[in-house]
Amino acid sequence: MLAPGNGLHLADFVMPMFLFTAGVSLAIVFKKIPNRYEATWKAIVKAAKLFLLGVFLQGGYLHGITSLTYGVDIEKIRLFGILQRIAIGYIAAAVCEIWLPRQTSKKEPFFRVYIWHLCAVILLSAIYMGLTYGLYVADWQFKDLYSLSSLISENGTTIHTVRCSNRGDLGLVAMLLE
Repeated sequence: MLAPGNGLHLADFVMPMFLFTAGVSLAIVFKKIPNRYEATWKAIVKAAKLFLLGVFLQGGYLHGITSLTYGVDIEKIRLFGILQRIAIGYIAAAVCEIWLPRQTSKKEPFFRVYIWHLCAVILLSAIYMGLTYGLYVADWQFKDLYSLSSLISENGTTIHTVRCSNRGDLGLVAMLLE
């Protein structure tokens, strides 16, 4: 569960390092491919496996040793967890690496060789920024069972409210950067 204002830790670098590793491996694997359609199909299958593995691991199927329940817990299904986001980044990078043209001349400058890749990065960044600043996110609450706060409610838990009701409000991020 997300703890507001918890600072920057080593665990915060895990996902970016996985994405970096996946991107570097894609550039190496798809440098020379004989069949683009077969390579695209393999990338789609690999991304789908990673996405479904993430849904299975974070989707409420594993309830823990102390729980006597079984099956799917609909309240705990998380469709866009870490593995799912890595799968989305993987398929986007794989499609760009497989299908976007690049020139193989050694005399060309770097940006000219990868001009279409740069255009794809700018387009995907614009879509990401549009979603980040354009979508409305409702306020939400979570219970902190292990709080050391003196604001404990009647049943022994602390309820925190995260206020996100403004578009593009990066208040939590700004608080972490202070």
